[in-house]
Amino acid sequence: MTLPSFVQHYDPLLKNKALEVPVEHITSEEVQSAIKKMMEVAGNFRENRGNGVMVGLAAPQIGIPLSIIIVDMQVDSSWNNLGGLCAYINPRITWYSDDIIYGIEGCYSVDDHLDGKVPRSNSIELEAFDRQGNIIQLSVSGFTARIFQHEVDHLQGVCFPDRIGPNGTLHWIPDNQYNLYKEQWENWPLICPWKVWLDMKEEK
Repeated sequence: MTLPSFVQHYDPLLKNKALEVPVEHITSEEVQSAIKKMMEVAGNFRENRGNGVMVGLAAPQIGIPLSIIIVDMQVDSSWNNLGGLCAYINPRITWYSDDIIYGIEGCYSVDDHLDGKVPRSNSIELEAFDRQGNIIQLSVSGFTARIFQHEVDHLQGVCFPDRIGPNGTLHWIPDNQYNLYKEQWENWPLICPWKVWLDMKEEK
């Protein structure tokens, strides 16, 4: 499978809210084909570790303007123990815990030199539909909760640097230093100024 060109953060598709899927359309060929494409993209990146390990994906990132995400419900923060990917249609986070955890995040739709310390609720509750059109409710915590929050943000037109904010820490990672960054991210010396991100958001 040819690797996709991910929609980038400055594209209107990722700046605007995704379209909700009518419940009666969830089992349609259009929606099921969209989910299949998302699974194929993620599967390719998981089989070829040199391309990165994909643990979540939002439909707008590959040009599909629908409120669909896929998430690995079993992977941990080591990114070594991959589980199966599940699709969630029209996901909505209904509760956030007050305990905030900082962790590193990057994104295929953001310059690959940028990562940063992103504050996320340690636990969330979520409602969504599965790919058969059944409504489901989930309570998740830790790394899984972080993945869900990251992907649901995409459906709202929000990328991870926006969650970091001007008073947070956005890192710049030079070429071929990502493995070192994963080991030293808490004390990484290369800080990306907030204005650089603002300028990136205006790219055409």
